[in-house]
Amino acid sequence: MPKIHVLRSVPQRLRGLLFSSPTKDIALFVPCHDIHTFGMRYPIDVAFFDDQGMVVAAYRNVGSRCRIRCSAAAAAAERASDSRDNWFVVGAVPGAQVRNALKRGKAPRERNKQ
Repeated sequence: MPKIHVLRSVPQRLRGLLFSSPTKDIALFVPCHDIHTFGMRYPIDVAFFDDQGMVVAAYRNVGSRCRIRCSAAAAAAERASDSRDNWFVVGAVPGAQVRNALKRGKAPRERNKQ
């Protein structure tokens, strides 16, 4: 089973999968509604999730020098493209491993100050 790496900080999200070797692991960017593949050495699969964890957009085999945006997204997942493995589809609710990572990745809401 692939590991899910939750990337929360700006430096982590900017680097993403750049300079990495292809693996089956998934990088989960929280928050995220815009990704790029400039500098990528291999194609990737991408999925965007809304704030409830449902897949709102999914792409396979995205090559280098692309930018993909999804204004409805709260998070995005990337992995090295692998046509032999299943990937997320629009409308799907991911498994517990991804849902838990999404929940852990959310920034805590500020309490109302009175």
